[in-house]
Amino acid sequence: MTSTMQSGEASRGADAQRLHHIGLTVSDLEESLRFWEQLFGVTANSRRLLDQPHIGSIVGHPGVAIDAAWIDVPGSEAVLELVHYLNRDGTPIDDDTINEGNVHFCMEVEDMDAIWARAVALGARPLSGVPVEVPTGPAKGARIVYMRTLDGATIEFIQPPPGS
Repeated sequence: MTSTMQSGEASRGADAQRLHHIGLTVSDLEESLRFWEQLFGVTANSRRLLDQPHIGSIVGHPGVAIDAAWIDVPGSEAVLELVHYLNRDGTPIDDDTINEGNVHFCMEVEDMDAIWARAVALGARPLSGVPVEVPTGPAKGARIVYMRTLDGATIEFIQPPPGS
């Protein structure tokens, strides 16, 4: 069934309301929890086993069991959901930022040098070697870096330009 909407029409209630969570499949939940808790300076707000039949239906893997934990994302109402599949083996994705479907999320930081040092000490790998200062345009003076986490996720940190 297809539906066409006239210009200016909207389906009542069909608009996204807010970012609810960001999910990340991990190979080792304990190690990932340590990384994210220490990076964000918070502890997981919940952890539980998800093995009910509807979970397998939702994720497209009937019979799956998942060990999951949720961490509040600082400065946001969103939550980072760490998911470890217990009875299925996954394959690491090709996480190069140029690949279609690659996802990253960006955290604004006050002190790039401090977050850089903490992330590297926790095992994150910077893609640019060092934070890059934006030389021109609307973000001139901002410092930005992409880093790869332990499980291959890409996280971007941005320190806004001075005085912004």
